[in-house]
Amino acid sequence: MPMIRTQIYLPQDLYLQAKLLADSQKTTISQLIRQSLTKKITQKTSKNKPRLLDGFIAKGKGKPPKDLATNIDYYLYVEPYKNL
Repeated sequence: MPMIRTQIYLPQDLYLQAKLLADSQKTTISQLIRQSLTKKITQKTSKNKPRLLDGFIAKGKGKPPKDLATNIDYYLYVEPYKNL
């Protein structure tokens, strides 16, 4: 996977803590940042990912809406994301 070089500014105390952690784990600060960002993004996206059938089960007690065939695009692409 290609890497993109970027620059961030850290407070000195955070940098020193990251440096100590990286040294103790025999890795780099860059790798710690990549791991932390990956973990945070994965947590956020898995929590916010809508499950399409959840709305049908909660609203219709297991039955799909009567207008599902007519409004399938709405139920697939709009409704699951309304409350995010």
